Amino acid sequence: MSPVCHPTCSGTGRAALVILLLSGLCSCRYHYDFVREPKNWGEAQRYCREKFADLALPNNREDMNRLIAAAKESRYAGQAWIGLHDKCNWVWSMARNGVPGEQNWKYRKWAKDAPNHTRRQKTLCVSFYGGSWSDQNCNSNLSFVCYDNSTELGLPAISAGRYFFINQNETWSRAENYCRTHHTGLTSVRNKSDNTLLHHVIPQGQTAWIGLTRNTWTQCLSHKLNFTYWLEGRPLIKTGRCAASLFDSTNKGRWKENGCATRLHFVCQSKKKTLFSIKLTTLKSTIDLNNPNVMEAIVNQMKTNITDEEVKKNVIFTWIKNPGKNIFHKKEDGP
Repeated sequence: MSPVCHPTCSGTGRAALVILLLSGLCSCRYHYDFVREPKNWGEAQRYCREKFADLALPNNREDMNRLIAAAKESRYAGQAWIGLHDKCNWVWSMARNGVPGEQNWKYRKWAKDAPNHTRRQKTLCVSFYGGSWSDQNCNSNLSFVCYDNSTELGLPAISAGRYFFINQNETWSRAENYCRTHHTGLTSVRNKSDNTLLHHVIPQGQTAWIGLTRNTWTQCLSHKLNFTYWLEGRPLIKTGRCAASLFDSTNKGRWKENGCATRLHFVCQSKKKTLFSIKLTTLKSTIDLNNPNVMEAIVNQMKTNITDEEVKKNVIFTWIKNPGKNIFHKKEDGP
């Protein structure tokens, strides 16, 4: 954040203020605390949310370095739960997009050993071949099947005429967009009858996208995470669905997956509060800095000068005011 900014305040004759920040603004977003009480992942998450803010989850390398430093400072060694998980469910495209009558149908017809694609992909998508399903990299280019629920077709809901095999290779998301544009959506498979029907719609020997997908790890969170710090080769395909950080001289905080029922120590995060002062020089002597509109304008200007998007989402500005006293005090000119 630049140490000098020039906001324009409503209700003040649009006079400018020069703001000098005398101390750093929220240079650290979180404080980390290691809890040496073995708990499973869910218990650890509840504990952190009750006592702190949440299980620790670094958003970038800077956060991760501070977490490693916190482990060293507290002399912590070993595994510790962090706030990353892979508990997202498979969802159908048409249900996710709100198509009437659609829902997250539970029927599955996985091929042997599927799903078995690497969970290092942010998102997994499902293809259909020979009556069975496999998970795939969503950026693969495949044919696909659209479903059309239009009444203009004059067909029963379950009818081969409502399924359209599109013999052009597209990524899963492009296939989804095509189906939504030209039909109703990338097809769902509700039950065994649907699966048999689809088997006849797709030409023999062809692999085609269907509308099943799920997010993994970093995309399972309420806010999407673009940073990862996995051990090399992790996460494995069919291992645990909760992540821990390894604090030792070899791994230095790297992440690995564990079964969520495993009892481990854990690390919580809490929002760090930073008290700072500001010194303002008004370019118009009639400005009342204690006017609520002016104070709001100052806060808004400070927010606009935050360039780190993660900080901007998490920072909260609050004026600290003693009862009966103003926040701003005029400094008398010296001799």
